[in-house]
Amino acid sequence: MIEKEINEIPNIIEAKLLSLGFSKEIINNKQCYTYTKHIYYCITFVNELDSFVIEDGTKKEAEKNIMEDAELFSTSLGKNQIIREMEEWFIKYGMTS
Repeated sequence: MIEKEINEIPNIIEAKLLSLGFSKEIINNKQCYTYTKHIYYCITFVNELDSFVIEDGTKKEAEKNIMEDAELFSTSLGKNQIIREMEEWFIKYGMTS
């Protein structure tokens, strides 16, 4: 996957999350999303894993930067598949927490 596609994915996911009713909040210099204000999610790209990682945790955990890795999305999936799978993941897990 080329760098341009990697850089586009967070913006596309953000638009999808906001349209689903998630809110965005900057915590500890990280952009996080929440649906219920109970659990917060941050999306990070990890070069060493060549993957996007969704981290989740409470607001206090996000403030202390001790969120847990919830799911990995390898760039080998391709841009469209990553977006589709992330959106499905957030609908299944992020909207029910």
